[in-house]
Amino acid sequence: MNEKWVILNGDFYKEKEAVIPVTDRGFLFGEGIFTSIRVENGTCEFLHSHFQRLQQQAQALHFHWEPFRFSLIIELIKRNQADKNIWRLKIIVTITEKEGQRQTGHVLVTLTPAHDLSFSPCNLCLFPSPIESPLAQIKSLSYLDHLYVRDYAQRRGYVDAITRTANGFLLETGCSNFFWFDQGKYWIPHHQLPYLKGVFLQSILFHFTCPVEWVSVTIDQVPSSANIYLCNALTHIRPVLSIENTNFSRNESVENNLRSAIAHAIKSQGTLQ
Repeated sequence: MNEKWVILNGDFYKEKEAVIPVTDRGFLFGEGIFTSIRVENGTCEFLHSHFQRLQQQAQALHFHWEPFRFSLIIELIKRNQADKNIWRLKIIVTITEKEGQRQTGHVLVTLTPAHDLSFSPCNLCLFPSPIESPLAQIKSLSYLDHLYVRDYAQRRGYVDAITRTANGFLLETGCSNFFWFDQGKYWIPHHQLPYLKGVFLQSILFHFTCPVEWVSVTIDQVPSSANIYLCNALTHIRPVLSIENTNFSRNESVENNLRSAIAHAIKSQGTLQ
């Protein structure tokens, strides 16, 4: 395969030619934000929502990020021949300081092949220690704690691990949101809890055909009759077959409704192609 192209600060470079200074604060301290976008058969999903979140999170970190032209992404897809299958479009924004003011440092956009894991079943475990961070709702470049949680799970033979507060309230997994269906409702960890609310989950929940309940619960309060799902922008929805030693069933009707919600959400937001 030919060497991939990337976008760095609005210009195109071959991947090996793109250079960021070693003094960049994103490299030194993980100071910055990022987002990952699913590109399926050349079409970007929820791009406007991802850009909006980047702007909101930049504002929360007290700097300004100016979205770039969508035409650059179209050209990146073309140069990487990414018009077939599933790809991960990743936008990284680092932060710099000039005269005491926080500003955008460097903006890097990459495009890499990804596997389509949508509706592929998985098993989860519980992360043993509480995890709470002041940046829990920011998708920052300082992402090691999330990767550490996932690595902990995978070393034990699971796909990912569910994190919890000091009170035992369920939050998210290392790299995904999760929710469950039971008693005719979708149940989602409460939006005021310290975790990252993903673009994908926030986009599809408006197209659920059943009520949504935001809850603060422990693992013991999730009934074994529930149908549990992981979700993120890249892999969409994955049914959860077990958490530790508790098994959960799949529900074809619910999964079909979720597929419909995804399709409606993508259609309503439009796509970049």
